[in-house]
Amino acid sequence: MAAAWLGPMMDSGFLQSGYLDAAGQRVFMVLSAPDHVEVEQWIGDLPIVHEGTVTFSITQVTALRFT
Repeated sequence: MAAAWLGPMMDSGFLQSGYLDAAGQRVFMVLSAPDHVEVEQWIGDLPIVHEGTVTFSITQVTALRFT
């Protein structure tokens, strides 16, 4: 089911990367967009959001540290 919406997000360059937190049952996604409004629109247009199956929290970052 996730491939139906993750694939187009990757193909468009919107989804850059993702990380699974199995213990916390969360998925962290690194998204790329010119502004916060575009991110909200992309996320809001997902069928799983319309159905109420999944909820998202959006946080803007300017840099990520990888160790």
